[in-house]
Amino acid sequence: MREVAVPEAIVVGDLAKMLAIKAGEVIKVLMNMGMMVTINQTLDQDTAILVVEELGHKATVADDQDIEQVLIDEDEGAEG
Repeated sequence: MREVAVPEAIVVGDLAKMLAIKAGEVIKVLMNMGMMVTINQTLDQDTAILVVEELGHKATVADDQDIEQVLIDEDEGAEG
């Protein structure tokens, strides 16, 4: 079980990477929910949270400031 910080919008393939599963599994869950999606399609936050919870993981809402801070930290880590 993973704790996944879900941003406001996320691509199906990126969500699968965050969950460490194949994109086909995410697409299968979405099809069972009645949505026809592709690996490159963007999901809104509410839908992504439902998918994460359907797959047995814990979803949290990602704050924009948290994402910015993570990128800044990664950039500083790469430089030094």
